[in-house]
Amino acid sequence: SDLHQIGLALENYYDANQAYPAALTNLTAPTAYLTTVPTDPTGSGSYVYSYNSAGCAVANQSYALKAVLENNNAAVNSDADGTQCTLACGTGGVAGSEKEYCIKP
Repeated sequence: SDLHQIGLALENYYDANQAYPAALTNLTAPTAYLTTVPTDPTGSGSYVYSYNSAGCAVANQSYALKAVLENNNAAVNSDADGTQCTLACGTGGVAGSEKEYCIKP
């Protein structure tokens, strides 16, 4: 749900600016597309969310979001794999052997 919320905020930002922001922090005050950027719900402080827009084929016209799940999960079977806008996004969605979940618009 956090990735979905970030994705909606990115789309609202794009509608207002005709480009995606250079960083997720641009979605918070003063723009207020998000109150805060979501963090790892386990509170572990580990790397969970990643965003890259400038590395896409046309800078600031696309993005990829990545969450690193705590456990292997079958949800990665239908995500974006390989390199997405310079983010390493898993290796093929083999159930039980991948923790990275990536999405693109």
